[in-house]
Amino acid sequence: MSNFKTISKTNCTKELLMLSTLRSNEMEKQEKQIVFIVTFSTGLG
Repeated sequence: MSNFKTISKTNCTKELLMLSTLRSNEMEKQEKQIVFIVTFSTGLG
């Protein structure tokens, strides 16, 4: 039983790490989009 618990614990950690990586990637994309939009609109202005 203890073996199973450790396995599930590491899996949870891996999933959390993947989720946080995905989240930061998404946020980076959004930031880049915002920067692009701002640059674009100021360039037009």
